[in-house]
Amino acid sequence: MRIKVPDKVKRRMKRELEKYSDVLRMAIKKNINESDTSNIVNDMLGDIFGYDKFFDITTEYKIRKHYVDYGVKINDQVKMLIEVKAVGVPLNEQHIFQAVSYAANEGIEWVALTNAHTWQLYHVKFTRPIDKTLVYSVNVLDKTMSESDIIKLLYLISKESLVDNVLDRYWAEESLSSPEIIAGVLFTSEIIDRIRQELKQLTGYLMTPRELKTKLKAEIIREDLVPEISPAKPAEAAETAERPAQAKKRKAA
Repeated sequence: MRIKVPDKVKRRMKRELEKYSDVLRMAIKKNINESDTSNIVNDMLGDIFGYDKFFDITTEYKIRKHYVDYGVKINDQVKMLIEVKAVGVPLNEQHIFQAVSYAANEGIEWVALTNAHTWQLYHVKFTRPIDKTLVYSVNVLDKTMSESDIIKLLYLISKESLVDNVLDRYWAEESLSSPEIIAGVLFTSEIIDRIRQELKQLTGYLMTPRELKTKLKAEIIREDLVPEISPAKPAEAAETAERPAQAKKRKAA
């Protein structure tokens, strides 16, 4: 999906990012602690992302006796949780583990992790066990990335984006085109049967579903994307065993 940032939002983000670049560089130089980093993030949520700090942002958002640094509300409904680490701490998935669990318990799809200069957005999967997908990671001080691209990614978690459901639409389109989704569809019984029939017309040989899945997994599709192949059914195993014998008979004839 092409991310279209409204001109008004783009101007605001560009202006505020330039201002906060100096603040963030100084914060990194001083290696400020997590509490002070959180103060910067709170201001960024208002100045860059467009939230009302009094009514859209809840600090120390409570979920079942646990707390997450920020809860972001749209129309009084929490749409995203934000976990903050100190500006000098490199972000990793362990930092987001608890927040993702809390989000899943509350039915919240989006969790952001930040140390003020790097922002990571995760989508929460309401599965068992609970899972997550990293949507993006962007460093606002990264000089190798264009300002326009940085703004597009940050816009996805802005107030304007959440109000207009831009983030939800973006994720829906990205998910549909993901390798995991495509591989999952490819390995459904209906598609596997259709491929078997097409291959039979081309070669005269009808592969068993297990044979085709194994070949796809071994030679065509990345292994980590492929659903686990179930054991062969008795009928499939018998069919596979008969073929070498039939081939020998034809050769002898």
